[in-house]
Amino acid sequence: MDRLTKRSVEKLEVSDRDYFVWDSELSGFGVRVMPSGRKSYLVQYRASGRSRRRTIGPHGVLTADEARVEAKKLLGDVARGGDQMRISRVDFAVDILTPWFVPDVDAVILPARTTKREFREKDTGQRFFANTEVTGIACGHVSNRQMVIYDKRAEVLSKKKLGWLTSWNETRARDGLPPIDLEDRNTSRVWRFENRVGSKCLRRRWLIKSFEDLDAMIGDIFEESLTKMRYAEPQTDGNRARWPDHELWALLRSVVENNLSDYRSGVIPSEVRDVNRSEHMRMTDQNIMGNLIARAVASDIKADEFWTFVTLHINELRGVSDAHKLTLEERFAKASGRYRFR
Repeated sequence: MDRLTKRSVEKLEVSDRDYFVWDSELSGFGVRVMPSGRKSYLVQYRASGRSRRRTIGPHGVLTADEARVEAKKLLGDVARGGDQMRISRVDFAVDILTPWFVPDVDAVILPARTTKREFREKDTGQRFFANTEVTGIACGHVSNRQMVIYDKRAEVLSKKKLGWLTSWNETRARDGLPPIDLEDRNTSRVWRFENRVGSKCLRRRWLIKSFEDLDAMIGDIFEESLTKMRYAEPQTDGNRARWPDHELWALLRSVVENNLSDYRSGVIPSEVRDVNRSEHMRMTDQNIMGNLIARAVASDIKADEFWTFVTLHINELRGVSDAHKLTLEERFAKASGRYRFR
């Protein structure tokens, strides 16, 4: 294909399988077309002897020219040896025009021992962005999972980030709706519903070690996060877990589903790892038991003497370990490198 442009990308037809189209000018820069019709810009390169890919962003949010600029930056980082970057956090946010909405911290459903806080404009103890206080709620910790709901209109006005207003109004224009007038608070209040997943959760639960891992599972990550921490419609039912999602939270979940459905595997890697580890332990225990019985029989030990034999045999095993050419620490290191439960 020739140089990727906004028009050429929009003309790409959907197939029943993913496919890639590469730019003729910038090597490694391309677009991925998915069966759902979603198109995402990406870069492909080699590092440490392996071919790698990084997603830049979706077509529509980014133009081909904007994605090309980001691709040049990423490829430049790789050329300078910057491929070992750690993914510290991923966010997904939706801005909703809801002047009637007032966040209620008591409507938040959270895992046990998760912190939550409600704050207001006069509360200077909580800041979502430098030197600016807004009304909203915050739950969880940024290193693990965090849910934040806040008045995005207040940030736009306070920090003069009018690019957001331009983006909102362009979206409304495409839908045939009038522009937002920020001067009228009662009709222009936009609330941001933001879900964040931090490094602790990414590494420990999802085993994310590369952008390829993230690209494959980001849909699963946010689907689970939006279930673990959610904004509900309060009910008289004393069991809060049965409270239904608030209509705005249901909207957020539908947006995540529509935008990230192509980035789901349906598998939680840490759970697969735990199952593999448990199965390995079970099989190893069976082998140990069989070997101990064989060793007891060789020593003319009767069945009713077996457990006493096992207890006393520990000292003999210690002597065998001490006589081995490798130290116990060295043998542990070798075993740790051999068994990867993923």
